[in-house]
Amino acid sequence: MKLRKIVPGVTVAAALALPIGAADAQMLKDIAEAAPNENIGPMPHEVPGDPTKMEIKQDKSTNIWRELREGTGATEPGPIDIQRYNLHMEPVGFATFFQLPVAMRPQDLTAGDVDVAIFGAPTGALPHSAGNMWAPREVRHTRDYGGYGDPKFPLSWVEYETLIAPFTILNAVDYGDAGLNPYNQAATLEEIRRMTREIASVGTIPFIVGGDHSVPNGTFRGIIDVYGKNNVASEGGKVYHIHEIRRDGVEATFDKIYEDLADIDLVYVSFDIDTFDMSYAPGTGSSSPIGSHPENLFPMLREFAARKTIVGVDFVEFNPFYDNKGQQAARLVRRTMFQFLTGIAMKKEGIDPDYIHPRIAGAP
Repeated sequence: MKLRKIVPGVTVAAALALPIGAADAQMLKDIAEAAPNENIGPMPHEVPGDPTKMEIKQDKSTNIWRELREGTGATEPGPIDIQRYNLHMEPVGFATFFQLPVAMRPQDLTAGDVDVAIFGAPTGALPHSAGNMWAPREVRHTRDYGGYGDPKFPLSWVEYETLIAPFTILNAVDYGDAGLNPYNQAATLEEIRRMTREIASVGTIPFIVGGDHSVPNGTFRGIIDVYGKNNVASEGGKVYHIHEIRRDGVEATFDKIYEDLADIDLVYVSFDIDTFDMSYAPGTGSSSPIGSHPENLFPMLREFAARKTIVGVDFVEFNPFYDNKGQQAARLVRRTMFQFLTGIAMKKEGIDPDYIHPRIAGAP
């Protein structure tokens, strides 16, 4: 598995080593459809040879947390817009990620030709990260810049350097939350893996909002289940420490990353919110006073997503219990997500990854 530490807490994993050049959403769908039907590896807690059973007592009460309610999936396939008004202010409407439509089944993703499906992965495996399980809900409720009506409205969610509204380019949905077993973290990770696999299997890009940093144990396995194990495990890894990033600069560090990934186009990214300096991200259990600054990292993340083909992204270690009343860290999480979404939209439209709107760039 190739691991790339961009900055502390930002891990880029090469999901598949293929020199395929430029790619778009349709290519991902084609790859997922043609992917080898490999045997899905067992999670560590499963009974060998029977992935339906775990080494714990199993009965209706212990499994009810992941049973679907009656009536789920009763509608025609396709995303459902659950908002009432075309335009409304912050306190109005149902909370979804970016007020996007809702999808709950792979058939919905296929019928809606969905590019990105965002879902929550609430976990709380460690004592200092108990509040992480509330992260997806907090991000959904976060107030932030941008419009509050139809996400596809051109003046709705606009990235402030490119002036691109990614939801006018991408078909995106809120895919709900993965089930949470508060007594068995391994079972929760298994469900996160299943949900990631479910999304990726139809060529849609899963965006996961965690949760503590155990989340990639499920999400990355789900990606590998779809795109295959070949050329992944033997790739090795490389870490960029904060000292050399401060010495060389973020832009130069990304130049090194592009050299390392020169022959790799399909990429999975795990983003740890505590990579940011604690003055920007107080809402994490592992805050650091020498972390990265958003003004330096955001353009690089957007450009990276526009240059490479992203097959999945997770955002972990946001803990609302440590955030301030202004939801500072929650807003930062959503803006970080928005940079990746903008970059993916730019790649889909064939926009130069270095593009900055002339009105923003100003005179040279």
